[in-house]
Amino acid sequence: LQCGGKGWFCRILPDVGGNPWDQNAVNFDHCNSTTWHGDGHCHGSSSDDTYYWWARDFWHRNNEGRMRCCCDWGAVEGIVDECDFRAKIPKFEDVTCRDPNLEHGALALRYKGGCTNLGQSLPEPDDAQCWDVLNFASGEKK
Repeated sequence: LQCGGKGWFCRILPDVGGNPWDQNAVNFDHCNSTTWHGDGHCHGSSSDDTYYWWARDFWHRNNEGRMRCCCDWGAVEGIVDECDFRAKIPKFEDVTCRDPNLEHGALALRYKGGCTNLGQSLPEPDDAQCWDVLNFASGEKK
């Protein structure tokens, strides 16, 4: 992934006709909403090179749906109320890390800034720095 060292964030929105998600997977609402109804799962990182491993990890969790990703971890503010963080694991720690979503400071770095623009339009990043995967995850029941 080449985001110029700014990192990335992705939002996975559940497939309406797909398998039901584990409710623990739902972690955000878009800021243009005024009530909590759980729009999907948001995850990101300030490190470009964590994207591959995150996408691989979440593909196999099978939370199928539409995924929209954008460069610039800092741009998540004003779009969602919360977003989990994927930590970059240094080479010397990669054999002891069990979950880079929960360890290595990831919980402290997640975005929990809420929304200061509730009910207003979303400040979506420019399409040139975003990409969409229309059918993320396999949808196979496990």
